Amino acid sequence: MLWERHLLRLAQSLSILAEAIPHLYPVKPRPGSTWDDAIRPLVQSSLEAGIPKALEGRKDGEELSITTLVCGDSTSSKPHKPYDVYVHISSYIPSSISGGAQLAIVGPGREIASSKFSEWVRTRQSLEKFRPPLVTELLLSNDGDRILEGSITNFFVVCYQETRLHPDDDDFHLSTSSKWFGYEVQTAPITDGLLPGVIRQLVIEICADEGIPLREVAPSLSTHKLWKEAFISSSLRLVQHVDSIQVPSSWDQTFYTEGWEEISWKNLRLEGLGAVTEKIQKLVLERAMSEGYQFMDILR
Repeated sequence: MLWERHLLRLAQSLSILAEAIPHLYPVKPRPGSTWDDAIRPLVQSSLEAGIPKALEGRKDGEELSITTLVCGDSTSSKPHKPYDVYVHISSYIPSSISGGAQLAIVGPGREIASSKFSEWVRTRQSLEKFRPPLVTELLLSNDGDRILEGSITNFFVVCYQETRLHPDDDDFHLSTSSKWFGYEVQTAPITDGLLPGVIRQLVIEICADEGIPLREVAPSLSTHKLWKEAFISSSLRLVQHVDSIQVPSSWDQTFYTEGWEEISWKNLRLEGLGAVTEKIQKLVLERAMSEGYQFMDILR
């Protein structure tokens, strides 16, 4: 699903990394061409070799997951081949996500966050010791208040607009012609330091099309009483609602501990699968299917 979007995001990541770590990507695309022009044929040749074999071994009900790794060459030993492209194809069984995600805020944002940098796979392992039992995803924050993203997902909240009356006020009501009056979806902006996920962008587009107010601002725990729903997004989960978020009682002390057992946690409960999240979840699936490819189409 969304194959073209993933390829373009791969090229975008390479462009960012080539600027941030130029010695790893010393050879840039030829004048007049782009990273997409340079990488796409290499990815395509690997897919043509791998997908037919993967399809032979695929069982009923299984889908294929494709991971692409582009490695730069910091030496001049291969001037004719300045980067290597590896494509890993594996099978997985799509699960129907009926339950909500259990989250915990554990650590700071990533470096070179706007690119899908493979170094993050190693870096995020250091956060695993802070994962409480039953937590399915870790959230990142630089200050313990503003939430950036998940370790492998993007994060959204559905909240009452701060410009409206507080939901606890006696005069608070939603009597208006707009179905989404009084609510807005919030997610941190890319400039705060997070990955521009493919599904994240799809959610933004859907909210614009459906007239669902969306503001790119990092959800702040200091305003959590205005939160009504929350959800996370990724290419494999698509959209999953959030049931709870565990928050360290003292952010300053979190990184001086040996593990989750030494941290005092507060548990923030959310509504579950609310109306806004359910609507976005349904539309994301529809849009992803409409932009999807059959595997043989990718090989053409």
